[in-house]
Order: sequence, then C-alpha cells, then structure tokens
Amino acid sequence: MERRYSDWCLEFASTFGSLNYEQYRLRMRELRDQRWRLNLKTLRQIESLIPDAGSHSELQSLAEALERAIRQGATDRYPGP
Repeated sequence: MERRYSDWCLEFASTFGSLNYEQYRLRMRELRDQRWRLNLKTLRQIESLIPDAGSHSELQSLAEALERAIRQGATDRYPGP
C-alpha cells in the first residue's frame, strides 16, 4: 500500500492531477481489504493457540471490529469520495 501510494503521489505531482485515480482507488481498496482479512486470519490463529481464548474479551472485540470493518468496507469508496 505504501509503495502504491508513493507512486500515486509522484504521478499526481508530475501531472498536477490524477489521470488514473479510479484504478488507484480500486487497488488501494483491494489492498486494504486483503490486509483486514489477513489480520482477522492471524487473530483467529492466535486465538486457537490460547487456552480458553473465549474469555479474552480484547481478542473478541478486535475480531468483531475487523469483521465489522470488512462488512462495511464492501460498500465504501475508500479512499476518497
């Protein structure tokens, strides 16, 4: 994501606009969604290693927040309008 953002900044600075903003926006959204899914997968793996992980409300809260973000992200226009 950082590399794609840096590339877009260079393009924007060199053209004083973004000719390919829609492609940039879609790619950034894909990368964000991949990151969230990977975070959730990693969290679930951590939970599986902890005995009685159900009693760890912090892990449950984080997993719920990630699941909510993934659902909401399906209809947003990240980044931008």
